[in-house]
Amino acid sequence: MKSILFVGMDVHKETYSLCAINGNTGEVVSETTCGHETRFIKSFIDQAKRKCTDIKEILTGYEAGCLGYSLYKELKALDIDCHILAPSTMSKSAKNNRRKE
Repeated sequence: MKSILFVGMDVHKETYSLCAINGNTGEVVSETTCGHETRFIKSFIDQAKRKCTDIKEILTGYEAGCLGYSLYKELKALDIDCHILAPSTMSKSAKNNRRKE
């Protein structure tokens, strides 16, 4: 079985929130909020890889939105596998499902 490091990104115009999860254990390896430059994402991934020495593959993803394909193209240029996720496929937290009565 391949050891995969999943990196989820919540992207905004000025900042990115990043979370790395070990695909084998489900453990959150690292979390951070950084500026909107791909070098910060690359640095975050490199640090997470050092924490998980058994990782063979890295998959990143972010929800389609204001950035379009720009971040995708920048990550691909750095040879980082990236997926753009449809908003309809994203799970919602329970607090978002509450209705005001």
